[in-house]
Amino acid sequence: MTTRGQWINPLVFSMFKIAQLMPPLRSVERPIFIIGNGRSGTTFVGRLFALHQDVSFLNEPKALWHFAHGAEDLIGSYSDVAAAVRTEPGIDNDEARKKIQRVYGFSLAASGAKHIVDKYPELVFRTKYVQALFPDARFVCPIRDGVDVVNSVARWTSRNASFRKSDKHNWWGKNDRKWTALVDQLVPEHNDLAPHQAKLRDTKSDFDRAAVEWILTTREALKLDVNPASQFRICRYENICSDSENELRLLFEWLNIVDDLQVFKYAKSHTNPPPSHGNISLCSEIAEPFQQTLHDAGYNESAGRVLISV
Repeated sequence: MTTRGQWINPLVFSMFKIAQLMPPLRSVERPIFIIGNGRSGTTFVGRLFALHQDVSFLNEPKALWHFAHGAEDLIGSYSDVAAAVRTEPGIDNDEARKKIQRVYGFSLAASGAKHIVDKYPELVFRTKYVQALFPDARFVCPIRDGVDVVNSVARWTSRNASFRKSDKHNWWGKNDRKWTALVDQLVPEHNDLAPHQAKLRDTKSDFDRAAVEWILTTREALKLDVNPASQFRICRYENICSDSENELRLLFEWLNIVDDLQVFKYAKSHTNPPPSHGNISLCSEIAEPFQQTLHDAGYNESAGRVLISV
């Protein structure tokens, strides 16, 4: 809403300011963050949390994070200040924490919930910053077969791209703001992508772009410490679709959230084993890193669905 309906932004930010003037309404403990690559099941997992009787769910509250940390606007909905994919802990941690806690507490009080769940996929690149604000945070990271993600992102972009005045808005941000930031700031961290940075910066293929984003995001997720006692849990979208109740029970147990039969019932009625969405064609510079990341993430069989574009 705040991306497409810019008229509502002043109202949203006014509400955030009002929350700062009120006494803390509820304490915020063990906030839960849904992170990862868009089109990987983050929205569906968020919807399941939103149905839970004890959860107050915030769907991509990018305006809140921009309000708390002014330089944070990867898509370009609120600011033209240079975008940063990563946000590192800094001297503003206490102030940012207070701002976000007030809004989280307001949300908990208004809904009568026990747990706050914030779905913001790009936070996968900012987990250290989030941990600095909320040391007891928990992170749920859905991952999905990269070939299906790339197909899904490309379709979404072709359907939803729009122009407002002279600015183009799509998956890659206002005038490719997000894409430029990914290529300039993250691609150099990867030895198999860095030599092709100039070509990647200029590519207009949504398939190539989506493949690069999936590589960067999936590799970031696989670096997370996911031992049983850690703050991170990776959930495979395919497992949620094929065995939703068991996957959700394990997830809720890990998060110390009570089971909710309404959530199980909804998940069962809205999931089936995900179908294959066919092959994808990628430029040669991306195909090999993409296939390697498929192997690393456990999607070995899908490597054969990657074709080389001419």
